[in-house]
Formats: sequence, structure tokens, C-alpha cells
Amino acid sequence: MGLIEFKNVSKRYKTDDGDFFALRDVSLNVDAGDFIVIRGRSGSGKSTLLNIAGTIDTFEGSYLFDGREVNGTNDAVRAGIRQKHIGFVFQEYYLINHQSVLYNVISPLLFERGMKLRDCKKAALAALERVGMKNYAKRKADTLSGGQKQRVAIARALVNKPKLLLCDEPTGALDSGTASEILGILENENRAGTTILFVTHDPSIVFENARVIEISDGRIV
Repeated sequence: MGLIEFKNVSKRYKTDDGDFFALRDVSLNVDAGDFIVIRGRSGSGKSTLLNIAGTIDTFEGSYLFDGREVNGTNDAVRAGIRQKHIGFVFQEYYLINHQSVLYNVISPLLFERGMKLRDCKKAALAALERVGMKNYAKRKADTLSGGQKQRVAIARALVNKPKLLLCDEPTGALDSGTASEILGILENENRAGTTILFVTHDPSIVFENARVIEISDGRIV
């Protein structure tokens, strides 16, 4: 079943020298449960594609998310899609350093109406357990290593049980051993049914069951 359907999706910016296309006429189908690796050099358009998939950027063309057209919807509708159905993992961890690990993972749930605090904590601890960080729940985020911070960031992305996980260079700041551990966590999440789009410029990153898409100058090649 199609979770993401791009049809002739473009992202253009007006400049003094005319239109600049960060993404041009991209068509892409991603089924539920797919693992898609999007590779390309810096400036190729891969992060723009990820932002559109995450309902962050406006665009031209058609984008169906789980059968629903995204283009033309208002900010509140797009924010609702992100909150309920999409998790984000970046190269930077974007943790609240002076807060506990548990608080960082709970934070996306605080916007859920009618969800009790004890249920938020239960969901956050379950997400931390999935990434091997449950025993660190009470630690302050600024006491963690880079790899531990990224595990917490992944738990935060997973706490809402998203249909789609978007990963933008999530191992770019990590050493090779720690990066391998993070990649293993993502593979496990995909085997559990989470659809993943993984952006990287590193050709050495390989996943066993992933489909690789190359992007250059805003086009899939």
C-alpha cells in the first residue's frame, strides 16, 4: 500500500537570476514498510525531498500521504500529519540538554489532548527500551555521549508510533562504531514495520533490505 506518492513534485526559489529549483519534477512511490536510502552530494536536493515528505516545505505538484493530498492544505493540517504520523531524526540531536532523557522523549506527547501523564511516561519508557536507553531515563541529556543522545532522539521520534520515520544524516556526527549501532537500531525498527526514508551523502552506508535512490541537481537519477 502506498504511504508516500510524489507526482511531479518541485521546489523552486525566486532569485535575482531567475528561478532556482532545489527539486524538479520528482515522482516517487514508497509503500508502507519500505526502507528507502536517498543518496546524493550536498546541495543535490535530498534534504529538500525529506522536508517535503515531512510536510515542512511547500511545493509544486502532488504529494499523497497515506492517500491524502498534502498540497493545498493549511499549516494546521500539515502540523497534524507531522505530529500524529511522522518522526524525525537529524544529524543534530536537538535535545533539551538541561532536562532529563525521559522529559525529552515525552515532549512530543505533551501536545496530545486527553493523554494522561502516566500514559505519556509509559510510552516514553517503552520507546527508550527499544533503543537500549531505558536505564538512562533520569539522566540529564547533557551528560550523555553523542551516540546515546542519538538513541534518545530516535526514541523521541518513535514515541508517537509514527507511520514514517525521516532520517537526515543521523550518523554524520558519530564515529564508525557508534554509527553502526544506530544503523542497526533503524534496521530493527524497519523490520518492526516502520517506513523509513534515510538521507545520506555517504556511499558506504548500506542496509540489507533498503532500496537506494540517487538524487542529483534536484532530480532522481
